[in-house]
Amino acid sequence: MMLEYPTREEYYGMVYRKSGSKNSKDLAIYALSSYDNFLKSINENEDAIFNKFRNNDMNDIGIYNFLNKIISYWIEAGKSTSTVRAYMSMITSWLTKNGILLMPHLLKQHLEYPKKFHYREIPIELETIQKLIKNSKPMYKVLIMVLVVSGLRVSEALNLKKSDVNLDVIPGRINVRAETTKGKEDRETYVTEEVKKELLYLCHELNDNEYIFSKDKSRPGKLSAIEKQFHTTRKKLGLNDQYSNGRFIVHIHGFRKYFFTRASLKNGDSYAHAITGHHAYLDEYFVMNENKRSKLYLELSNDLTIFQNSNLET
Repeated sequence: MMLEYPTREEYYGMVYRKSGSKNSKDLAIYALSSYDNFLKSINENEDAIFNKFRNNDMNDIGIYNFLNKIISYWIEAGKSTSTVRAYMSMITSWLTKNGILLMPHLLKQHLEYPKKFHYREIPIELETIQKLIKNSKPMYKVLIMVLVVSGLRVSEALNLKKSDVNLDVIPGRINVRAETTKGKEDRETYVTEEVKKELLYLCHELNDNEYIFSKDKSRPGKLSAIEKQFHTTRKKLGLNDQYSNGRFIVHIHGFRKYFFTRASLKNGDSYAHAITGHHAYLDEYFVMNENKRSKLYLELSNDLTIFQNSNLET
């Protein structure tokens, strides 16, 4: 007899199939693990929760009070507002899959998330980027350079295979496969001639199906490993300043913002949004022919110079 409700492993599979993202699956695993810790803290088990709230009246606020207790537990544990919201989206999905009726308008009405403060971000400077590159290991040097001049998300860069790059054209072209993007739509971006030389060296011994930024060429690199390496380099350089919320001022996702700022100043916000993969702008961008898209990037490329004509060149 088939089980009426999914197991955890089945649920993780559902999350992966729906999102097509391993990161989403990992988020579900982390969220449910943290949920288990909460249950332990109140000496409860999951079966008791299922039995208590299954088949309750849809207007019964007991389940929402229960969810608020989880939110409070996470906040006291020091989790950020964005993490709490992300975890709760997985928990409510899991509970719904297991027969607990949750109404979207009641979730919105009753769940009490902490207010998220928006801090004015300090932009990463070119001199800082140069120092990070010069003090990183060879593969990570090229990864940072690609992030700076392409606008790729780190996860997208880690999923690049040799077959995704065309370095025989000017500018060098990168095909970002839909299955590796946040919006599940493929797009293209480019690299400057300066960075293309570095990529050529990194790719020259790879087979088409091998990953560029991975020590295990049969699978993409892990973001956690990249972040750990970046943290080591940042600490070595003394770039440890933080915002009041504990987030580092210099962080690995700052390279994408560096690119976005320069693309926006040169070619406008719509162009910057589209080339970095923001869904609402993609249609407008792709009605341009390839020559026009390449020309726009070439106009931008001088603003993306990292070391050329610099006394910091290595």
